[in-house]
Amino acid sequence: MAQLPVASHLTVEQIDERYRTCSDAAEKSRWHVVWLVSRPERPMSATAAAKLVGFTPAWGPAILKR
Repeated sequence: MAQLPVASHLTVEQIDERYRTCSDAAEKSRWHVVWLVSRPERPMSATAAAKLVGFTPAWGPAILKR
């Protein structure tokens, strides 16, 4: 399966900052998925990231498409 691209309008550092400072639990989990997929040193597939965070596998690609 092909890796879904992450839009580049935010840097990995900005994504990390939003993930770490978010106070809403649901939104924080979504930022966590985006961060796991976008980190350059060990990127994950959207499906694997979703499973790691506790979402269903289909939810990862859905988050990236938003």
